[in-house]
Amino acid sequence: MTGSYPYAFDDVKNRPVAVIGAGTLGRRIALMFAGRGGTVRIHARRAEQLASATQYVAENLPKLLVDRGFGEPGTATAADSLEAALDDAWLASLSRFLCKSEVI
Repeated sequence: MTGSYPYAFDDVKNRPVAVIGAGTLGRRIALMFAGRGGTVRIHARRAEQLASATQYVAENLPKLLVDRGFGEPGTATAADSLEAALDDAWLASLSRFLCKSEVI
């Protein structure tokens, strides 16, 4: 297989990453992407889980950057719909099963 990837980091660094799911896995994925700088949009059906995930990222990001020794602080924001989470995202990470009505 031949070909090339037409995008460079400069093309995507200012575009958000979408994380679908805010449980243990989703919040940790969001944390890792927030450590690259930029915005991470988290979407979850349950508001309390979504709030907990964004708080987790905000509280743990400074320590991650110190422990890792590189990166830039980004932000994790709550997306109230799947469409809002995916809007202009360069990457989507699915960390939960979608129900039939949410399948894209």
